[in-house]
Amino acid sequence: MSKSLKILPNNHNPRATEYVEEMIEFIQALINQDLAYEMNGNIFFDIEAYPKYGKFVNISDDLETEDNELSKKNRNDFTLWKAKKDSDGDIFWNSDWGKGRPGWHTECAVMIKTLFDGRLDIHCGGIDLKFPHHENESAQIEAIQKHNLSNYWLHAEHLNMEMKR
Repeated sequence: MSKSLKILPNNHNPRATEYVEEMIEFIQALINQDLAYEMNGNIFFDIEAYPKYGKFVNISDDLETEDNELSKKNRNDFTLWKAKKDSDGDIFWNSDWGKGRPGWHTECAVMIKTLFDGRLDIHCGGIDLKFPHHENESAQIEAIQKHNLSNYWLHAEHLNMEMKR
């Protein structure tokens, strides 16, 4: 597929599991700046503590959200660290908040911070990543670094290609 689109293959394939310690430090920095809080071993980003939250979409009380069984301050706060559940098996790391694992948005934010000094010229993705992933990813890194994550955001519609035989 990439040959037909004339896209060069990437030359580095970092794994999120290689950056878990950095993720734990990053989450602690967010907590230290009152941008995140702990609730029963889970860590949540406090969207009300970051006034720029919602730059990609207009957040409102009508936004469909998950049930708030985790007792978050705001039902739209998102997970930075998930406390270990029995169903997680051996997939967990130790932290000051207990055993658990980082959230998806935090994995990406920390890898961008570590590998690209927290700045990208162009950040791309499908329209399906605009919210919540890119919103949550950018909120974390921009709140802690006090600068934009990316100069340009490109959200593409889905590309359908019919394979000819």
